[in-house]
Amino acid sequence: MARTTFARTVITTICEVKYVDENNDVKTATIELLGEYDLDRAQNAAKKKMGNKRLLVEKVSYKSFYGTMSIEKFVENCEKSKFKEWE
Repeated sequence: MARTTFARTVITTICEVKYVDENNDVKTATIELLGEYDLDRAQNAAKKKMGNKRLLVEKVSYKSFYGTMSIEKFVENCEKSKFKEWE
């Protein structure tokens, strides 16, 4: 019997960052990244997300949830890239 739903654990990395703004002021922020990142990977991802290379991730923490979705809803909402047909 085919499954009609699928499930996934979604992990979010919460980063406490310090960055230097355009006025050379040091600011702090909290940003969230989808996925589980260690400090090194979080540093690179935070720079991309904030568009600022003058940034330091001081701490990471994590939160997660377990989500489910029907196959029909997934097909309705997903980005479709390759189609294949067969008999």
